[in-house]
Amino acid sequence: MTVRHKTLTFILLLGLYIISSPASLAYTDPFATIHEHFAQVDQHFVQVRESMRKNQAAMTTITSISSPNIQTTEDETKYTVKMTMANLDQNSLDIQLENKTLKIKAEQKTETQTGNSKSASYSAFAKSVYLPQAGDSTGLDVQAEGEQVIITVPKVVAAQVSQ
Repeated sequence: MTVRHKTLTFILLLGLYIISSPASLAYTDPFATIHEHFAQVDQHFVQVRESMRKNQAAMTTITSISSPNIQTTEDETKYTVKMTMANLDQNSLDIQLENKTLKIKAEQKTETQTGNSKSASYSAFAKSVYLPQAGDSTGLDVQAEGEQVIITVPKVVAAQVSQ
């Protein structure tokens, strides 16, 4: 073998060694840093929960008006919209009727202070109920029964629509 053949053989063997070495075959997870960040975020939430548990008296309490369950029914003369809502102050309701759209809004803010702790809550929602035909806004009736609000919208009579 010549020097040239020996050199080529050495380079080939060295290349095979490098390729087959365990260090070059190690798998690196491309998402490893993302997993580390998620673990850090999880740890942060655990710390926040522990802190909240220890300092409950100093926390701001947030309650909310959940999005109401709305049922709409219709008969020959009127539409009836029933909403079931917890934690609702009926005085905070804003109900408007524009042609075929019944717009219902509510906003509620409360603050209480006891000793060194302060509790505040803010809730709001807005819904639009589309009616098949126009309603009469002058006959709009709203009644509250516990957690249920009943809105009655008289239908517009065909003679009123043509005028």
